[in-house]
Amino acid sequence: MMHDVKHIPGRHAQPEFRPGFRLNVLDCILIGSGAIAAYFAFTLECLPAAIPAYVILTFFLYCNVFRIRRTPEFIWAGVFTILALTSFYFGQPSWLIVFVVGVALSMILIAIEMRHPSYHGIFWRSVNPRLPAWWDQHHSQSP
Repeated sequence: MMHDVKHIPGRHAQPEFRPGFRLNVLDCILIGSGAIAAYFAFTLECLPAAIPAYVILTFFLYCNVFRIRRTPEFIWAGVFTILALTSFYFGQPSWLIVFVVGVALSMILIAIEMRHPSYHGIFWRSVNPRLPAWWDQHHSQSP
């Protein structure tokens, strides 16, 4: 997850307070590239098409919609990678189980993150109304 950074000459760059959903040109390029790759993979076989599309969608939700921290992203990526590799090489667990576990883990991680004081994704105003005070306390500019 990348933070929006505002640089003030003579000071260290400070993240800018911009909570909620975000979308930029790089995100659109990555999503478009992933969609194209998934389309071409789909012409070969259905399953390989689902994998990149699923991973791209998951990280789009993490980085742009719910804007969760990196540690939960890495937890999901690690679990998904281990399950996907064992499914690919050993045929167990089934791909259906890989996707179901991935979706369930995503829901759990997002629910946990929405309770964190730094949560700044969609619905932040209702889920985390104290975010502006937390932000000011943790991102105060020092000379």
